[in-house]
Amino acid sequence: MKSLNFALKIDVEPVIIVASHHVVEISIKDESLGFIYIALGEKDASCVIPFTHLGEMKAVDCFQCALKMLFAERAFLRVDQIDIAEDVQSTDLKSVLIEAVSKASKNKVH
Repeated sequence: MKSLNFALKIDVEPVIIVASHHVVEISIKDESLGFIYIALGEKDASCVIPFTHLGEMKAVDCFQCALKMLFAERAFLRVDQIDIAEDVQSTDLKSVLIEAVSKASKNKVH
């Protein structure tokens, strides 16, 4: 069986940026998938929780995992059916977060 792949541009917009945690909104075009709460530890994210207007989902280990959970929820898929593109490295995802935080600090979102 032949398989097809497709890509989606995921937008990450800062909602709350404070020293102890960040909340970002995840959307595809103008459709919000939900939010990701990122508690900040000494060196890295110590807690990552995706959530929607229906409430919190299970805490996960990484930002990528939270993205997959939000997309799976919206698309009625299982998380194990979703793969992040091979050419997307975790450093790329960190860059997205850093860019969102930078954008928020310029716009003074608190």
